[in-house]
Amino acid sequence: MRKEVVLKRNGRIIGHHIINKVMGGKKKLSNILRFDEGREKIWHYLFNNLSFDEVARQLNHNLIVISDEKKPAWNFLFGDKSFEKVAELLIRTQVMKRKQGMKMNTVKKKGRKRKKRKRR
Repeated sequence: MRKEVVLKRNGRIIGHHIINKVMGGKKKLSNILRFDEGREKIWHYLFNNLSFDEVARQLNHNLIVISDEKKPAWNFLFGDKSFEKVAELLIRTQVMKRKQGMKMNTVKKKGRKRKKRKRR
C-alpha cells in the first residue's frame, strides 16, 4: 500500500537539513533551511534522504526519473522548472547557506575579541 502525499502547505515551519543528519549533516544554520512541513515531506517523497548536492548532481546527469505518479509533487515544489534549473537553484541555495555560516562564524569571532578587550 502506497503512502498518500498531501500536496499542500500546512503553515508549520520546520528545519530541513541540506546534508541529512544520517549522512553526517550538522545542526548548524549553514546546513538548515526553513521549510513548510508539507513541502519538506514532499521533498523526502521525491528524493528520500539525498542532500541538495546529491540531488543537483543526479538531476544534471539525468539519473533521477520523475514518474507520472510523482509529477504532481515535482510541480508542487518546482513548478515547470527543468531539471537543470532546479539543480542550479539547489546549488545556489547551498552556496548561500555556506556563506551565511561563514559570516556567522566571523561575527562570533569578532564578538569574542571585543569581550576580551573590555577589561576594566
